[in-house]
Amino acid sequence: MSRCSLQTVAKFRTLSRRLNSLTYESTFNQLLHRRTPTLSGFFLHRRSLSTFASAATNNNNNQKISLDFLPSPARIVASTSQGYITCVTTEPHRLHRYYVVKPATKQFSPLPNPKTKHFTRHPVGMIVLRSHPLRFKLVRLSNSTHSHRNNNELRCEVFDSERWSWKKQRQLDIDHNVQLPLLGDEEEYLEPEPPVAAGGSLHWLTSRNRVSAFCGDTDEAWECFPLPREIREKGRYEGAMQLAEYEGKLGAMFTGWESGVMELWVLERSCGGGEKRWEERLRLDLKERVAVRVLGFCDADTVVLERRDGGVAVWEFRVGGRVTVVVEGLRCTSSGLDGFFVVRSDLERTEFGRPDGKRDVGFERKRRRRKVDSCLVYRDDACLS
Repeated sequence: MSRCSLQTVAKFRTLSRRLNSLTYESTFNQLLHRRTPTLSGFFLHRRSLSTFASAATNNNNNQKISLDFLPSPARIVASTSQGYITCVTTEPHRLHRYYVVKPATKQFSPLPNPKTKHFTRHPVGMIVLRSHPLRFKLVRLSNSTHSHRNNNELRCEVFDSERWSWKKQRQLDIDHNVQLPLLGDEEEYLEPEPPVAAGGSLHWLTSRNRVSAFCGDTDEAWECFPLPREIREKGRYEGAMQLAEYEGKLGAMFTGWESGVMELWVLERSCGGGEKRWEERLRLDLKERVAVRVLGFCDADTVVLERRDGGVAVWEFRVGGRVTVVVEGLRCTSSGLDGFFVVRSDLERTEFGRPDGKRDVGFERKRRRRKVDSCLVYRDDACLS
């Protein structure tokens, strides 16, 4: 099984719970990366800088991964476990442009812009519904008015790669049904984190100790359900809460302010009706590792930590407890990093499924300059083999 493609490994995970757990262990993934052409790691983002760090040792495929091949500076806003990310350009005084990117093959394709006149302070979510042929969805939340006076009303736009366009959903009312995190609000809202993709859904953590889930199927329905009772009883005054993906499922983490102990609870079902059952999986002492918080998981037994000295470390807590500092000196604000995005990918080129038949832009590009209406613009021609 360690010589199979990532798509075949994903099929093995559906056969049994034991096989699913086995394929998320670091020993299996290290062997898989040595025997197959794959990439595994994570991007760390702060301000306008994205840094890639490898999660697998002795794997030459992870070297020199960056976003320098994009036509303009961009920041990552979403990622998926299938190796695709979404980026937004950051050039000042220019309209922001969305791109879907596969960093392993240096492929990207521009996306039609959503209604950017609507102000957004919410992370964009991305979910892959099918790998061959590729089908993905993006979810963008924004304030419904320019005045930003009513933060409870959210505008939801969904991009579907099958129709290659954005579609506005019904307006979301936070007070009644769905509540999503806001940035910098004086009310009792969490600082926004990118939504977690797991089990075919996108999940946001709310300020009411609940999870708002967007089901990426044809119905594109929303649902809300509470965090584990053990976490809700402790409350935010005793520790920090965050969501994460763990073994392909939704995980809820609670880290105590005083104890420094991180608890991980895993949801058995992440979408659909019925009662939700949480199961406690891990308890890790972060104080022993001089860590501030958990950024996420690379494997079931490998966690990425943000350290007090500003560095980022990978902790293999079941395999001898080895801690490897992979990045140093990234902290630039009191809140630390701006984003943590896991990437697992093969090295095969893909088609982004554009209905207009245009080919995807690759890393071999020619830029020809032309002048239109006294404004300089660029036209990109792909030269793909």
